[in-house]
Amino acid sequence: MKKYVYALTSCLIFMLTACTFGNKRENNGETAIMVDGYAWGTMPQKGQDDEVYCNQPVNINGLDGVIPMCYDSFYNILYYVNYGADYCIYACREGRTEKVAEVPAKRLFCREGKLYFMVESYGRNIPDGLENGNILQYDPVSGQVQTLVTKQASSMIVYQDGIYYAIEEKQEAADGIHSIVDRTLEYYKFADSSVEELKEMDGLDRTMFRCGQDFLFYVVEPYEGDDEELLRLAGGGDITMSVGMKLGDRNMQEGRVLDNLLTFRFIAAGQVIYYLDNQESQSEFAVYHTSSMEEDRFALASKEQGNFIVFDGKVYFDDLCTLDLQSGEEMTLTAEGMYGVIEWYTDGENLYGLCLVEEEGKNVVRFGSLELQGKVLYFHLLAGEENGHA
Repeated sequence: MKKYVYALTSCLIFMLTACTFGNKRENNGETAIMVDGYAWGTMPQKGQDDEVYCNQPVNINGLDGVIPMCYDSFYNILYYVNYGADYCIYACREGRTEKVAEVPAKRLFCREGKLYFMVESYGRNIPDGLENGNILQYDPVSGQVQTLVTKQASSMIVYQDGIYYAIEEKQEAADGIHSIVDRTLEYYKFADSSVEELKEMDGLDRTMFRCGQDFLFYVVEPYEGDDEELLRLAGGGDITMSVGMKLGDRNMQEGRVLDNLLTFRFIAAGQVIYYLDNQESQSEFAVYHTSSMEEDRFALASKEQGNFIVFDGKVYFDDLCTLDLQSGEEMTLTAEGMYGVIEWYTDGENLYGLCLVEEEGKNVVRFGSLELQGKVLYFHLLAGEENGHA
């Protein structure tokens, strides 16, 4: 388990570390059907899953994103959260839209025709027996929704081999202002439904992000500075500092250092890592190739700070600017039907977003599709019961 101190005065991330040993425990088959969802019945298989990822990898921008959509190539179903309305998941297939279940949700992933997601109440009622952070599985053929992880996870990413999720426990630091977070990473195996706590390794800090088959790790070293505030927050505990990044298998039996790379906000997609390098006077967008350990850099006219997505050879930033990764040309877009994009997503062919829009004189966040025509980006609300056009 690792203790993380938040809101420190440097761009570096420091960790108060306390060693624990990983252990393996069986799930004992305790997967209970909690909710009856919509049953589509038998459907023909339409496509194949990716060998590693269970959502478009460019949709996984950090651990705190909503990820309110996922395209299932297996059955050709688009799943999305009706964000800002009932917050439940809807499924769109061949022009028909149905509500999956009466469960508000976030972080959607698809694997072999099934949907995996986390329960998130958004301050609304949820079915008895469920809690925020529970991880559920939906089978569209039978309509059955069952709980796979009953712990309250703070985030998760699903890959073809299993569900990787974080369990966090927050406590106040010594100053009563900052937070210290105890974080444990666990792994639900699809092969046998068992759960394993991912053990810590000396000199490394795990992440749940993958570049293809390999996982990303941070290389950490003992902190030897004299920052009195940091030392006081640590309360005598060990402090480590991230100094680099490595790629390797889950147990780091084989790994390699990624030269000249250290970033904390990135998108890992196959053998490429996309990230923003926000410097004091200017931002640069970097495309790091893990195979060659070379990178392409693009100086940006404005100082970018927020979320981004890479789609169809372009980078879309949340200030409605784009960057062409071939020419390096930047373009400023005009929004139509919304004020701006908070989080970007794609199904591989189209753009979507959590967007700030006006409804009945109020500014609200809704999820919808995005259509680019010239320099104008149009927002289209997707169907949903509470939208009035299901």
